[in-house]
Amino acid sequence: MNIDERDLITLSDNNTYLVAKKINYNNVNCYLVVSTFDNTDIKYLYEKDNKLIEIEDEDLFEKVLVEMFKDTDINKLIERLRQMATNQN
Repeated sequence: MNIDERDLITLSDNNTYLVAKKINYNNVNCYLVVSTFDNTDIKYLYEKDNKLIEIEDEDLFEKVLVEMFKDTDINKLIERLRQMATNQN
């Protein structure tokens, strides 16, 4: 799969999501995506066998979350997400 930050993707729930963050964790691509219709609908996904799967394992979720935001200024992230959402509308 070739998915990058700022891409729009449609998941199996038929909703469109903006890829807000992408990292490679232990050789697995992981994504933070935000619904373009409801900005409270946030999902953390990983790639497996050319499919996107929601992270449900709490230990993995915590490790990916820490890795995603270890060098991130949260205020800059919030502003970036607002800009990205505005540019998509």
